[in-house]
Amino acid sequence: AENGMIRNDFAVTCAPRKMAELFSLVHSFLVANDQAKSAKALKKGCDSEISAVEGADLLAIYDAHLAENGMSDKKRAKKALPALLSLVNSFLEGKELEKAAKALRKGLETELVEVDGDSLEEIYAKHAKSSAGKKRKADASDSDSDSEEEEAPKKKKKDKKSKKQEAKAEEADSEEEAATKSETPAKAEEEEAEVAEGTPGSKKGGSKTNTPFQRITNDQVYAKVKGGQAEKDRLLDNTFESKSGDGYGSVASDILIQVRGKDFRHEKTKKKRGTYKGGPIDMSSNSIKFCNSDSD
Repeated sequence: AENGMIRNDFAVTCAPRKMAELFSLVHSFLVANDQAKSAKALKKGCDSEISAVEGADLLAIYDAHLAENGMSDKKRAKKALPALLSLVNSFLEGKELEKAAKALRKGLETELVEVDGDSLEEIYAKHAKSSAGKKRKADASDSDSDSEEEEAPKKKKKDKKSKKQEAKAEEADSEEEAATKSETPAKAEEEEAEVAEGTPGSKKGGSKTNTPFQRITNDQVYAKVKGGQAEKDRLLDNTFESKSGDGYGSVASDILIQVRGKDFRHEKTKKKRGTYKGGPIDMSSNSIKFCNSDSD
């Protein structure tokens, strides 16, 4: 400290109140680690008032900082305390508290380790910023819950009113339906009688079927086939065997009828080659003849 003022390099990272808290945390840390002389020298050389900070521990803050940077639990258990002692020594030297830093080095049984990364001021500044943000979120959530609790009884009242209005509307509708039913029973009976008898009041005489519309029915087609019932039955059969007398394609049909998909296409391509031998070619017509066909 110079002329009762804290150095400006620390003011860049922390507010004045937070600086006093950090000095208090360093003092508590030194006392907890049996460094009473260093803690006493800090209290004498620091112009800030040293007091206990509730709910804060310097070692816990540094451990959380290491965890955020990805250090494992085992490494933190070994390295957190020695590294923090080195950071505290650098902090005391930077604040021109040489007596406190010297007493700390003398009180340690081992040498200080070198620590890279953020300084103690920067670590505590980040901690203070994050804790302030968490506090604001908690306050906001509390205020939201309070507002929801206040709005809950209002919503209940509105729901009760809306339910009463719906019940009244349903009662009115049921009364109207009952009145209309009692007034027109005779009309309903007359309409049913008209539908049953096929009177002009009904479109199709009361009968409804699900038969689709067909301009030409199957019976009309089959009636025009030459050759009688046997030829009509052959019209319904699209298999190769229904064509009697065609011996040239019989070998290909026996093979192709056993395959499907890609295998069918493969076999069909093979049968198109010039090496296929199926038998004699029949020049007769196997088509189905109708009454209005030109030739037999």
